[in-house]
Amino acid sequence: MKNTILNTDKRTFLISFQHRSTDSKFLFQEPKDLKYILETFDYTGIESIKEFDPHKNTFKRVSKETIVKFAAWETEVILFLENHYYFKK
Repeated sequence: MKNTILNTDKRTFLISFQHRSTDSKFLFQEPKDLKYILETFDYTGIESIKEFDPHKNTFKRVSKETIVKFAAWETEVILFLENHYYFKK
């Protein structure tokens, strides 16, 4: 098996989409990457968004509010998330 290296210096998130046989899981570390993934691949709904915990070497589910706070400094992403069905209040 080939080893894969994951840089955990940044916050790393995993997004999973429902009912997709391929390309259903994506890693991202930047808010603009989240916006791109949602614009491109979100056809069937979001199953979950998880954050990588480097101390336990696992992914933990995070709240929608955590994701919005993560993108707080990216104005374009915030405007996009405010209108996205998954993040609407």
